Amino acid sequence: MRRIILTALFALAATGAVRADDCANFKWSVERERAWMAAGPAPVTATSAIALADKAYRVTLVDIQAIKFAVPPERAPKIGTLAAALTFIVASPGVYDVGLSGEGWIDVVQNGAAVTSSDFSGQKNCPGLHKSVRFALAAGVATLQLSNVASETIDVAIAPAP
Repeated sequence: MRRIILTALFALAATGAVRADDCANFKWSVERERAWMAAGPAPVTATSAIALADKAYRVTLVDIQAIKFAVPPERAPKIGTLAAALTFIVASPGVYDVGLSGEGWIDVVQNGAAVTSSDFSGQKNCPGLHKSVRFALAAGVATLQLSNVASETIDVAIAPAP
């Protein structure tokens, strides 16, 4: 009996180590974004203007048909999913990371056109952060379009890539 209990405890410990390591398996460090999300994201609505500050936002999403996208999402929207279109100001041109806490599609729009992502990394078992997508952005206004989200809220963080 003792052997069975010890084996079960070892298996649980090993599983916990694997889950913790999943966050280290991103292509780049996401600890900054995870810390912001763990600190309690600021609540915003699906069509808010947000600031690129050292924090994350908890977005309350709406039915995808209620959002007027600046450009159609690259991945076709699924009926019954939720969406948001957040605007923000890019003060300095450069590469920016957009992180999401759960599953969803990310598009960034500037000057009336979708910005092609330059890289992507994701880990389904990383607590607090599901994926991070990189975009090269120009200075000026940008729109973050979220689509195909199943949950009513999702946490998002946008910051210059380290």
